[in-house]
Amino acid sequence: MRQLAVLESEASARKLAAYLVTEGIAAHIESEKEGYIIWVRDEDQLAKAKETLTQFQHSPDDPKYQGAEKSAETIRREEDRRRREKVANVVEMRGRWGTGGIKKRCPAVIAMILINVLVAIATNMGQNREGSFFRALTFADAAPTSTQIDTSNPEIVVVMGNAPSVWSGMQSWQLWRLITPILLHFSIAHLVFNLWCLFDEGGQIEDRRGWLFFLLLVLALAIPSNVAQAMVSGPHFGGMSGVVFGLFGYLWMKVNYDNSAGYILSKQTIFMSVLFFALCIVKDYPPFNSLLGGLLPPVANTAHLVGLGMGLAIGYAPVLLRRK
Repeated sequence: MRQLAVLESEASARKLAAYLVTEGIAAHIESEKEGYIIWVRDEDQLAKAKETLTQFQHSPDDPKYQGAEKSAETIRREEDRRRREKVANVVEMRGRWGTGGIKKRCPAVIAMILINVLVAIATNMGQNREGSFFRALTFADAAPTSTQIDTSNPEIVVVMGNAPSVWSGMQSWQLWRLITPILLHFSIAHLVFNLWCLFDEGGQIEDRRGWLFFLLLVLALAIPSNVAQAMVSGPHFGGMSGVVFGLFGYLWMKVNYDNSAGYILSKQTIFMSVLFFALCIVKDYPPFNSLLGGLLPPVANTAHLVGLGMGLAIGYAPVLLRRK
């Protein structure tokens, strides 16, 4: 994806971007401090787009630009319809991995996956809870006074030794603890599920928006979900589920309300994500606790809820701002 131009007028930027779409050039605009940036998704079409930009700047009131936005919206709707049909007719993994070179253009996602795997190995999948490395990644540290570890709770770690203040890490300026709990996992299934979702959903976002936007989005999801979970359950927990649900929420809003970037999120994925989210919540309440207690491990539901809410809000905010 390459930047074509920065225009001061939103109306002009929208008109040009829409005309580019009608000419078969995938383009969209983003609002920044310096103005309205027009992006061209396919670098091979950049030369043609520059020619169109020159023509537009020379004669922006040319009748051929009138009605371009309406025509572009029709084209985008048709593309979305075809994309959904394609996803419905093929295996979901194949349909999504092949929609933007994700495997080649998501270095930040790949790096996060490798870091999570290395942390899982170093902490023995979260079982080495007395180790200094594991304790350095939790929301707050607690020096162990005993080698006794309660393994009945694989995701929310039992406090060891003297219980620390939730904010002890922040009071010591150990600000990395706001983020690092997302690196801790407590079973192979826990790790594989989260990293698969990270690659599948985060890969699309980094591929379309770049590594910097993706990492800032991860921070915007990780910090509030970790803080909320710590306030509810205490400082010892882990997992990337809050971030994963946030990425899902962001994509959900983009696919439905602002999908100029061409994201893909099938109905099956939406259904399974919402179902899993609901099951994780109801499993702690009768009569579901007796039915699901043995099937689902303890989970950080507060992080799930806050992460999902943040993702939905960030994904929908640009739509809301444009309507005002």
